[in-house]
Amino acid sequence: MPGGEEQRKSSGWAPYWAPMITFLVIVELSGRVSPPFNALFLVLRVIAPFGLFVFFALRGAYPELRGARWGAWAVGDVAIGLLGAAPASAASTSISSGRAASGSRRRCARSATPA
Repeated sequence: MPGGEEQRKSSGWAPYWAPMITFLVIVELSGRVSPPFNALFLVLRVIAPFGLFVFFALRGAYPELRGARWGAWAVGDVAIGLLGAAPASAASTSISSGRAASGSRRRCARSATPA
């Protein structure tokens, strides 16, 4: 090899798992910080995984994106995907918030009854 450099083939897991693990670590850490830092961690939840995605994409680590043509159709495809994900996210959020509210009502009702 020229220059004595040895090229290694990557294992292939890092481009996919690193952004997800980074997101989960930031979410976990955001629950442990004081309120003034919450806004910073909300931004980091988006910026850090996206930065890793761009880093790996620029190095050609995603074989499924190598032949992609970026134009109006690609932007439309992403927009349709986000529109499809929005109702599912909204439903999931409303269901989980409804469960939390009903659970708190039950606890209040139980604590109000005399022993």
